[in-house]
Amino acid sequence: MAGGTRRDAGHDGTGRTRRQLMAGAAGGAGMLAAQAVLSAGPAQAAQGSPVLLGTDNTGATAGTGLANTSGESAVLADPGNLVGVAGTSSLGTGVRGSGVFGVQGLGVGAGTGVQGNGGPDNGFGVVGKGAGGGSGVDGIGGATDGAGVSGGGGGAGYGVYGSGGPNDGTGVMGLGQGVGDGVQGQSPGGNAVRGIARGASAVGVAAENSAGGVALKVTGTATFSLSGVLTVPAGSSKVTKTGVALRTASLVLATAQRNVSGLWVQSAVPDVKAGSFTVHLNKAAPVGVPVAWFVVN
Repeated sequence: MAGGTRRDAGHDGTGRTRRQLMAGAAGGAGMLAAQAVLSAGPAQAAQGSPVLLGTDNTGATAGTGLANTSGESAVLADPGNLVGVAGTSSLGTGVRGSGVFGVQGLGVGAGTGVQGNGGPDNGFGVVGKGAGGGSGVDGIGGATDGAGVSGGGGGAGYGVYGSGGPNDGTGVMGLGQGVGDGVQGQSPGGNAVRGIARGASAVGVAAENSAGGVALKVTGTATFSLSGVLTVPAGSSKVTKTGVALRTASLVLATAQRNVSGLWVQSAVPDVKAGSFTVHLNKAAPVGVPVAWFVVN
């Protein structure tokens, strides 16, 4: 038009072409889409949807299972059994981890960090195998007097069972700190600690102090099977005890338990072959005289 300014149909009022406007709009849409992806939360998937890598997958109401044709399977996040990860193998390992911590379990509240249940045919709940000089199982108690390892037997089973190595290894070893006990046993009615030797030359319980101090300390009454009381009858000067397990090194100690003027124990003579010993007085007793005896070695 005369006297007017002609506007090209391909320009806006700022001098940009339509092509430039469309490119700018597309770029803005791309930025919005990128922001949406970066700020997106966990993927809400319906049952049966694929598992998305690189993001949290939530919303499932049943466990996600994986299985092969050899009998191995895994179940993830199973709300039915309240199990995070479950692995099953008919012949091999159900769950295996490799790392600084091969497998780590973290209990919630008073929950158990790692729990193992043995198979029905006398299977072990947990087996640990150390490498080199490492421990098979290492337990560290909590800071507030927690136990490093705790075992509870079932029925008449052992709470803790230890079997030494083939080269004269120790079955169970305890190392106390400071003035603490190396091994402590407590029982309300039975034996707190019991040692049973299976060989004739073996020792049921051995007490040793390598520093020259006290090896055995007893607080309370001590009872010995090779001890007792015999009575020398009136008119006799001796009495014999039979059925006593004696060795060549055995020593028989005897002391009169009744004071009779001019009367004393003259000797206690062992007979290893017969399994007996005879207590002799210095003369015939006018009355019955009880004599306490004790066998050492």
